[in-house]
Amino acid sequence: MLLVTMSPIQLVPAGNINIQPSTKPENPLSPEGAFELLTSTLNNPTESRVCARRLHVAVERVQDEGLSLSTAKAIKLAKSHPVFLRASIRLLTRKRTLAEFSHLINHLLLCSCDFSVPGMFILHMPTPEWHIPDSTVFPSDLSALNQTLWLGMEFIRTTLSSMTTNKFRNIDPKVQGADCQPWPLKPDDLLPFGIQESIDALRL
Repeated sequence: MLLVTMSPIQLVPAGNINIQPSTKPENPLSPEGAFELLTSTLNNPTESRVCARRLHVAVERVQDEGLSLSTAKAIKLAKSHPVFLRASIRLLTRKRTLAEFSHLINHLLLCSCDFSVPGMFILHMPTPEWHIPDSTVFPSDLSALNQTLWLGMEFIRTTLSSMTTNKFRNIDPKVQGADCQPWPLKPDDLLPFGIQESIDALRL
């Protein structure tokens, strides 16, 4: 999937970024907090107030959670977050025009976070001074969006790899809410907008 940017965004060359943290700071998000942030953003990206830097912090927290997991536990982790899986598949398979897709990407790249909110500064680690809201986009921000898409695709792949061919998961009567049910329950869970629209979306 191609990330598209449009003016007035200014892309700062990677060579101009010289600040490197000496040690990796502790991630301020809990695992569930990271999943909630990612899911809410993927469900409604153009209305989200979450920027690419905060997405990066969330993705890193999820990746840290899965680093030491066996294959079986990694599958269990992926399957245990059906709301995130559904949000990811909807984002990936929803057809958009190039202009709509550009708007989505630009919206997430440009930081509009309120740094007066307690804890906001650390959610832009390791270098929050780069992300004081303006019209500047850094290479790390573009990478953060790619990482977010990759994480969703990896969770989808991991979940599907554990399933029997031509079989779907069963409804859990104890679970409330359609999005909280095991994923996928049916073909519509895999292609929520239909075959043709999904193909067009993935081509973009």
